[in-house]
Amino acid sequence: MPGQNLGPTGDHPEKQSRTVKDVKELHARFSDWRDDELGEIPVLPTGTRLEQDATYVDLSRPDPLEFVAVGGMEAGSGHCYVPKSEVPYETWNRLLGRERP
Repeated sequence: MPGQNLGPTGDHPEKQSRTVKDVKELHARFSDWRDDELGEIPVLPTGTRLEQDATYVDLSRPDPLEFVAVGGMEAGSGHCYVPKSEVPYETWNRLLGRERP
């Protein structure tokens, strides 16, 4: 059943989750960003189910790369997943080092 997001629907934890500003390691890593910018980048809580075919980035990696989730994936401990759908495109590009001059 490709493309299907099966399972119960309900709250979207990414909408009330912590942000890059709240994660000490990430806050230090993005120290050149303003706090209000960091406060707009949600980090999924551990155990959150990733939406199939949605795009994410794992900021816990030294070289963050975007990826597309497949069915059954969830945010595990030690990862800092950010959903592309919840971040302005300018911010997303900046996270990935794709800033325009």
